[in-house]
Amino acid sequence: MRTPRTPFLATRPASPRDYLGAGCVFFIVLVIAGAIAPYAPFKVGIQDDVTGFCQVASIAFQLTTALLLYGQWRAGRHPSTGFLAVAFAYSAIMTLIFLVEYPNLVTVGGVIPVVPSTVGYFAFAWQLGTYALIVVFAATSQRLRPFDSGISITAAAAGAFTIGLALLVIFYGAALPPLAVDGHFTPINQFVWHPITLLIGVVTLVSVVAATRLKRSIDVYAALFVTGLVADAYLLQVGSERFSFGRIGARLEVLIVSATVAFVMIRHVNLLYRQLTTENRRLARAAMVDPLTGVANRRAFDIHIEGLQGSAVLLIIDIDHFKNYNDLEGHRAGDDCIRRVARALAANVLRSEDLIARYGGDEFAAILHDIDLDDAIHVAERIRRAVSDLAIPGAQEAGTAITVSIGVAAFLPGEETSDLVRRADEALYRAKSEGRNRVAFDEETALEPL
Repeated sequence: MRTPRTPFLATRPASPRDYLGAGCVFFIVLVIAGAIAPYAPFKVGIQDDVTGFCQVASIAFQLTTALLLYGQWRAGRHPSTGFLAVAFAYSAIMTLIFLVEYPNLVTVGGVIPVVPSTVGYFAFAWQLGTYALIVVFAATSQRLRPFDSGISITAAAAGAFTIGLALLVIFYGAALPPLAVDGHFTPINQFVWHPITLLIGVVTLVSVVAATRLKRSIDVYAALFVTGLVADAYLLQVGSERFSFGRIGARLEVLIVSATVAFVMIRHVNLLYRQLTTENRRLARAAMVDPLTGVANRRAFDIHIEGLQGSAVLLIIDIDHFKNYNDLEGHRAGDDCIRRVARALAANVLRSEDLIARYGGDEFAAILHDIDLDDAIHVAERIRRAVSDLAIPGAQEAGTAITVSIGVAAFLPGEETSDLVRRADEALYRAKSEGRNRVAFDEETALEPL
């Protein structure tokens, strides 16, 4: 079944492509975790630049996702999208703080000097806060009514918590229990905080799946992101040493899921642009088409005639005695008559560069390009006969049929298009005054060399 097109992730059902793509990345995350776990405690000859790169890239991808989700929330005001935007923004900001404060990574003692053993509190706050915000996202997954105040309060609370934690670590870090010493986790970190964080991550993943049932595309990728965070916590649990396989693998897992979610969001935006472009083109075409007849409308005619150059001829075509026909036969029959006449006209204006348009109620206009007056009159006669051959019963008297009168005028170099229309109208008036069901050409046109 094809996924319904909707501009909002909050109402877009998950497609087979979403399940397949997320499933492949989920499998990759599990394979990496399983492959690294036995070697997680061992150190590898790679500097902090690798883990730093992974974290910088993860921050960039998460901020991109947060920005795109924010745009979705502003447009649709779906609460779950707003809460998820806050979650990704919080994750990126907290990771950034951890990165710039980590000893000997950006600077020796961190951008703002803190007690090195307490930098890990930012990592715990990153994961636990992100889990909490994603749980809120899952809890509001079925709500479509706006909840702007709740999202604003949550964002403000997340910001206040981040600032408060930073101030606590900066000014009171010496009083906090150390979490790492010389790149080694302390017992309270290794056996208390990390197992608790891992357990909360697993509970969050189960909660997201249970609350959302992964019905929407956004649910699938939110669960995938949580999976990456759980894999990060697991690899740090089994390989916490600095420069270890476990730590590098943990940062790689977060990078993989962050990049995946960001690419999915960017792809969705690209699809939206394509849908928007297609819809704009459709509306542009619809704005140029007469809905009753399917031929060009007056607006299209006005645009087309303003661009006339070279040799061109204008035909103005009027259905004879149409008012009487419409009054006697009714509007439905009148509309059917106009449609049939329009089809006959379109069938006899054959070249793609020419235009046939509905000019008014029962009037049509044809613009013929690169044609002389004699050939244009021949086309007009062909149109007149085609309408007569329709044999639509007329309203004047028994045995009569609907006919048309046609005025013909050629475009003269340098003249205003309003003058061209005026001359074609005058020719049409003469055709009607001479008995209708005939073609008349503008005399001024006949006297001018074309």
